[in-house]
Amino acid sequence: MLFSRTMQCPVSATAGTSGQTATPDRRSALDRRSLFVLLGLLLFSLALHLVIVTYGNVLVSDEHYYVPEARSIIQDRQLLHPEHPSLAKLFIAAGISIFGDNPWGWRLLPIMFGTLTVAFFYLICLDIAGKRTAFVGSLFLITENLLFLNLGL
Repeated sequence: MLFSRTMQCPVSATAGTSGQTATPDRRSALDRRSLFVLLGLLLFSLALHLVIVTYGNVLVSDEHYYVPEARSIIQDRQLLHPEHPSLAKLFIAAGISIFGDNPWGWRLLPIMFGTLTVAFFYLICLDIAGKRTAFVGSLFLITENLLFLNLGL
């Protein structure tokens, strides 16, 4: 359990009297220190993306497909390529509607969801492998090139 402060695991009948509980496994508990580490990782990820959000003021990678689709959703209320999933296009269209047709509008909502991806990854690693592995793995995820590019440059 990710957010549980105490976990009780019943001891098997061969280990002693039934009803006893073993000491909880603390590696998966989201304590205060782990929460601060997670917050630091999220701020680091967000800062890396926000520093270069206006890089070049041009479309990069899959933005060549998704931004025109988002513009079509806003203007014509139709998809140019309905065979592709439209959730990312809808997020970009929402960003364009809120922040305008510029790099901030194209990239801010994908950056926010990418930052949430780091949070979920950290929590999963924390539950499976412990604090150190969750930190190092999340740091690798933040700086991994393909994910960094696809989550809003």
